[in-house]
Amino acid sequence: MNKIKIVVCVLLGLLLLVWINRRSSSPQVVGEKVSESALPLKYAHGFSVSKLPDDHGYLLNLNGTDASQPNVVLLLRKGAENTLSISQETRCVTIPVDRVACNSTTHLEFLRLLGVTSKLCGMCNAEYVYSDTIYQKVKQGEIVQLGNSMQVDRERLLLANPDVLYLSDEREKPASANCNIMVCEEWKESTALARAEWIKFFALFFDQYALADSLFN
Repeated sequence: MNKIKIVVCVLLGLLLLVWINRRSSSPQVVGEKVSESALPLKYAHGFSVSKLPDDHGYLLNLNGTDASQPNVVLLLRKGAENTLSISQETRCVTIPVDRVACNSTTHLEFLRLLGVTSKLCGMCNAEYVYSDTIYQKVKQGEIVQLGNSMQVDRERLLLANPDVLYLSDEREKPASANCNIMVCEEWKESTALARAEWIKFFALFFDQYALADSLFN
C-alpha cells in the first residue's frame, strides 16, 4: 500500500511539473494593465504609451475627454499576434502601417517631420493644404479627397482604403469604416509643447518612436 501511495505521489508531481512548464511556455496574455515599460512623456496628457514585452510593439492609451475610460489599442509588429494571446475586445493595429488618411491638415506636419507623407492616401479639405506636393497628388488622384473634415465621405474612404484614419474629434467618426479610426485630440492640450509632443503618437504607427523622441528633444 505504501508503494502505491509513493507511485501516485510521484505521478502527481510529474503532472504538476508538466502543467507548470506548459504555463510558462504559453503565449503571453496581453491586457489593459500592461504598464511596466511605460515610455515617458514630458508634456502631453491626451495619451500614454508602454512597450510590450519581447519587442512585440506598444500599448497605447488614448485618454480622450474622460481619462477614467481609456481607449486601449495594441500596436503590434508583424508576427506578434501569433505569439500573444489577445482578447477579442482589444483593438489591434499592425505596424508599421502602409496607408493613412486624416481629416485635419494639422496632422500633415507630423507626417512630414517623420518623412512618411508618401503613406498619405486620403485627406479632407485639401484646399487648405500648404504643401504643393500633397496638393498636386490630390489633383492627380493619388491622394483621395475625403470631403469635409466634419463629415468624411464613406464611399471615398472606401476608395482610399487606409489602414488608419486619423480624426481630430470623436464626433467626426463616420457611421462605419473599413479601417482603424484613431482620434487625435492634440488640440485639447493646454500648451504648444504638449501639442508638439503628439509627434510621438503618430510615430508609433510607423514604428518610428525613437525618431520622434529625438526630433522632439
